[in-house]
Amino acid sequence: MTHEAMSDVNHLQASECWRLEGTSAVLITRAIEASLDLARPDLGLHDVTFNGQATQGRLLQVTVGSGEQVAAANSNAWQLVDCYARGGDLVATYHEPLDQPFNLQLYWRVLEPTAGASFALELMASVQTRLWEAYPWVGVLSELDGAAIAKSDEAIVFQHATAPTYVEIAYPGDFAIVEDSSIRAASWRYGPQFMERGVIRRLRLRGAFFDAAPAKAAIEKLHGDLIAEEPPLTA
Repeated sequence: MTHEAMSDVNHLQASECWRLEGTSAVLITRAIEASLDLARPDLGLHDVTFNGQATQGRLLQVTVGSGEQVAAANSNAWQLVDCYARGGDLVATYHEPLDQPFNLQLYWRVLEPTAGASFALELMASVQTRLWEAYPWVGVLSELDGAAIAKSDEAIVFQHATAPTYVEIAYPGDFAIVEDSSIRAASWRYGPQFMERGVIRRLRLRGAFFDAAPAKAAIEKLHGDLIAEEPPLTA
């Protein structure tokens, strides 16, 4: 099967999942609705509604830095230079976000649900520096009010008594789970990692909602699908 044919299978077809107006994006599918401000990706997906039920929290909040530096975020500092939506894809490009010495492209990709999941979304972060030596890092944090958090080597599971289960997994070698004491949030981080001029590092993280608590086999299938699929092409 060709790469183009695989994309046709894996993407939601014949539907515009994203509505983009300025820097404000709204995600609308049969299972989920959510909002996203491309000028503030550190605020993540918010106002999330799953199968008509409001979910309190924020998903896939992106932060960046270099070395040990953590920069304060505001809408101007992210320096959004381009964005577009097409079908299940939403893409935003940032020039030296938060005054960091690299460029960043964020790619949100709605996927056809698999392994018992009702909704799946992949976040890809592409990092490129023009310096001969840089040490970028990218963090992704999600939080759901009232959810119990369980972590394994490859997944973070948000289990809620009255809401659907939410699971995040990362492509091996991209993001590592951050160990912290938070009881309502969990995060991933890549780096700080040495990068030299011209190199592009693509990082992939997938989140999925399940109507019922997923079995271990379902999470393993979600992880296997991520490894098996080709990443989308980016600018």
